[in-house]
Amino acid sequence: LLECSADPLVSSTADTPVSRSLHCFLCCTVAVASAEPTGVGPALRVAVTVIRSAGGEQITPGGSASSPRCLYEVLCGFLEALCRVAPDFCGTGRKPMTPPPPSLVAAALLLRSLARSCASAEIEGAGAGKIHDLVASSPGLRRIDGLAR
Repeated sequence: LLECSADPLVSSTADTPVSRSLHCFLCCTVAVASAEPTGVGPALRVAVTVIRSAGGEQITPGGSASSPRCLYEVLCGFLEALCRVAPDFCGTGRKPMTPPPPSLVAAALLLRSLARSCASAEIEGAGAGKIHDLVASSPGLRRIDGLAR
């Protein structure tokens, strides 16, 4: 799973103080979800707010290391880990999820928004296919992404 001393959630994540702090924060969020199942919803809501806020932080003169691609990849890694520790909350477990928790819908909307930002920024780039691959390769992410439709 995730741990603060581990490598970044994904290899292309920018190695900046903000991205390292975001990684550590999300590791702690997964730990909270694992230790206290009733705290998953509030923890996810805060994580979504923090990730959304990180997108507005300029941390390098030439642009933001919290680019949509970086944030998208971090969010995918975080949601993957969350699905592993809280499968019933994420709708990937045995319990049916009706209706989905509002914080999970918020995460799905952020996932979709960041994917669109990445796609529009890289419409001609070689990395555009990777955006779809992250969600397509994960049943948990496909389930969460489907909540935004």
